[in-house]
Amino acid sequence: MLSTLRKNLEKNLKDRGLSLRATDLAALVEGVAPKSTRTALSYALDFLRPFSAGMGLRVTRLSDRHAEMILPVRQRNVDAQGRIHEGALFTAALEVARLLWLRHAPIGDFQVHMKDCVFHILQDYSGELRVRMELPETQVETVLAQIRGRQMTQTEVTVHFFDAKEKSIAEAHVTLQLKHQPVLSAP
Repeated sequence: MLSTLRKNLEKNLKDRGLSLRATDLAALVEGVAPKSTRTALSYALDFLRPFSAGMGLRVTRLSDRHAEMILPVRQRNVDAQGRIHEGALFTAALEVARLLWLRHAPIGDFQVHMKDCVFHILQDYSGELRVRMELPETQVETVLAQIRGRQMTQTEVTVHFFDAKEKSIAEAHVTLQLKHQPVLSAP
């Protein structure tokens, strides 16, 4: 029954020229069951991003303007001192940025790549971390207008890292390259 429902949903979306992405599915279900949406989206993220699958990133908040993930303390994520490795922080910053920009992706092939990143550790940290990003509406509108005109643009975002006590422990200033290849309609 569930597979039939999925096939019908995909067919209806395809007939309307839409594609089903994990972020689209999350947006559809968010109002009905927010907790289950976050869980489903976390599993989808593990499936879609094999490089970061073993990191255990969990989506805790997702809207059109905000995204938050938890970066847990796992063997793969920690350094010799037992704190989360800086490389895991970079990966989490890129994943939260991709997740939030994919919510605004136009129909077609939309890619988000890191071009540059400046990372600042503000204080020592331990334990799991919260990774947060916010997109101002004006930035989204400007970038999407540039994408429509040139099919490629760059934008800068800031990703913040917080510990369990909500103290800001690090931030990443990320330059992203966004590319869009529109889908050609059949006659």
